[in-house]
Amino acid sequence: MKFSDPRVLVLGGDTKKWTAKSRPIDQTFLTGIETWVYAFDGVYQPILQTMPRDLKNYDLIICNSNLGKELARSIYLAENRPEKLTWVTLIEGSASDYLTPNLAVLKLFANSDLVNCININSVSFFRNLTKTKVEYIGMPYPVDLISKLRIPYEKRKKEIFVCPLALTRINDVLIAKGIGLPYITYEQEISRKPKNLLLYIENRSIQKKYLLQKAKEYHRDESMSVRELLPISEFFRMNNSSYIWLNLDPRYTWGRFVLDAAVLQIPIITTKATGHASLLFPATCLEDEFQIDKAIELGKQLVNDFDFYKHVAEYPEDKLECYKSDRMIEKLLGALE
Repeated sequence: MKFSDPRVLVLGGDTKKWTAKSRPIDQTFLTGIETWVYAFDGVYQPILQTMPRDLKNYDLIICNSNLGKELARSIYLAENRPEKLTWVTLIEGSASDYLTPNLAVLKLFANSDLVNCININSVSFFRNLTKTKVEYIGMPYPVDLISKLRIPYEKRKKEIFVCPLALTRINDVLIAKGIGLPYITYEQEISRKPKNLLLYIENRSIQKKYLLQKAKEYHRDESMSVRELLPISEFFRMNNSSYIWLNLDPRYTWGRFVLDAAVLQIPIITTKATGHASLLFPATCLEDEFQIDKAIELGKQLVNDFDFYKHVAEYPEDKLECYKSDRMIEKLLGALE
């Protein structure tokens, strides 16, 4: 099917409807499915708040394959959409989440015109899981906007940004300790809202900073700074001056931290699972999340060898064009022809 300036609706797990024009400030910072809204000058709508009648004014739907309560509604919408409306399911989360047999997932894929696989390592898996066309496309990335937030090498702090939350993974922290620089990590505060009641019960605490304190007590390292998790609008300005990023991610997902680091020209030590690392950071890309000694060795080399540091930081520069909106639109619409 050929498209010419399609009217696009993006469906996801957020709780509010918005348009590209109504939230222009977020365009600088959003790097998930929302970027398709800006790419097509479209509309974003929560899956659970959408009815079949809401789809009639669009040519193309891009829907996250949320495995939670949204899955049943996504299937219902896909089955009851207007006849000429094209449906693209975009994989949400890690491909390993889909290893568990799930008939609902198969049903959603079967009612799709295309499955947008966001991790190149998982293409073969999804192609064998469904008869629906599967292509590795991903999501647009605001390369030109984020690149404006780069910090010159000489103004960077000799510190490490540990990408996952402090209580999520220990491997990144072990590496930061081994490299020997001060390092920053984040943990979320627990807001006193009814939706967090179970969290309070599990943690046996009503303190907002309980998780931050728990992380500090667990790691017990004076070189570690545990900070409150920031909104996305603050994320880049707080971490764009770090000298090295660490993200030994075991997940087969979109790997946004790798893209962030590439555009900011900050070396990141990461894994092949992220998909982008082999292309953008081959010199600091590890086979898996357990190569702690190798990661520490690379981190120390980055600290002590500026020529190596500069090479790693600038290597991705001429490889980022494929992530920009116009190229992503071309890939997506080409896959639908």
